[in-house]
Amino acid sequence: MKKLSVVNISKDPFWKLPKHMSQALIERYSNKLDIHFIDETSGMRESLKDSHFVVGMPFSKSALKKNQVLERVHFWTAQVPLSWQNTANIPVSNSIGVNSDSVSEHGLFLCLKALRGEVSNKEFRKDGFAIAQSPKNLSCGIVGFGNIGELLLKSVSPLFGKKNILSRSKKSNNNIDNFFLSEQLGEFSKLNDYIFLTMPLTEKTRHSLDRESFFSHLKNNVTIINLSRAEVFKEDDLIEFFKDNVSARYLTDVTTPEPYPENGVLREMDNVFITPHIAGRRDDIWDLLFERTIQEMDKWISNE
Repeated sequence: MKKLSVVNISKDPFWKLPKHMSQALIERYSNKLDIHFIDETSGMRESLKDSHFVVGMPFSKSALKKNQVLERVHFWTAQVPLSWQNTANIPVSNSIGVNSDSVSEHGLFLCLKALRGEVSNKEFRKDGFAIAQSPKNLSCGIVGFGNIGELLLKSVSPLFGKKNILSRSKKSNNNIDNFFLSEQLGEFSKLNDYIFLTMPLTEKTRHSLDRESFFSHLKNNVTIINLSRAEVFKEDDLIEFFKDNVSARYLTDVTTPEPYPENGVLREMDNVFITPHIAGRRDDIWDLLFERTIQEMDKWISNE
């Protein structure tokens, strides 16, 4: 009987597979698979060395260095970790699209927070209240036009006067004023008052938003909302821009490292607001993740 390992190693109780779902896996597959649950990183490499199938939270590919029998891997995250993205001999799937609604909603939340002028990491201002911006007079741009980008566009279209998209390939959409291809990043960047980042993290997009191609073209009062990954920038470039342009604002759900240090530079900046990677944290997320996991596993077993 082949072995399935469920990597359930998150230290955050919310991101632990619920017990009734663990039981449901056992009831559904115990006559077909030898199921093992890995609840901590200690001893994980040894547990994984004879696993044919792996599902669960991301972990380093090096943990499977001893494994000679691995056939398939499925991650509960929306992206495949970078170390797994060039694995030609092992099919690797992820849960892309499962959290798109929740992440786009979080993007709208950060957008509205910025429009109302409350961006600082400090408490809501009690004196000298901010003056809200009128979005009808502003343009917004979305970098990356996958599931999250498309849903976000639906949410912000009624707000902003102009909507611009930057993506690898062109898509038609009646809500778009201008569409730019990835190589037009500089031209795109200089047009927008608000920029939402929703592209996936790959070797190609890692550090792709650098000083020359991105920051040097931005308006000095731009608002950037990051729903992607912090690694799309080099943090030094990010910090330099927002220190030099105090009217610009940065609202992000992602940092590097995570959790971001309490004494980290971004926390000291009045034009930065950080949420602790909670965009996908919605009350139905485990139902959606479990459904996707079952779909993937049923495909695996039917091919046996």
